[in-house]
Amino acid sequence: MNYTREDVFGLVFLFNQKKTAEQEQDMQGLTNQILDAALKNKGSYYLPYRLHISREKMRSAYPQADEFFALKEKYDADEIFSNRFYMHYR
Repeated sequence: MNYTREDVFGLVFLFNQKKTAEQEQDMQGLTNQILDAALKNKGSYYLPYRLHISREKMRSAYPQADEFFALKEKYDADEIFSNRFYMHYR
C-alpha cells in the first residue's frame, strides 16, 4: 500500500523511550496526536512497526486497505503468511 498519492516530502521522527507500560502508553498517545494532525491536513503516515494507530485511523490514511486485505484473503485464504500488523488491522 502506498502512503502517498502524489509527490510529497516526509518527516521522520526518532523517539528514544523506555519500554515501561507507562511510557508505551504515552508514546501511543503522542503517535495518535501526530497522526491526527497529519490526517487533518490531508496527510498520511508510513506504516510503523508499532500498532499504536486504530484500525479506523489506519483506513483513513490508507483508503485502499480493504482492497489490500481482500486480496490477501483471496490469495492466502489459509493465512499461511501472517504477522501482528495483519492480525491487528485486517
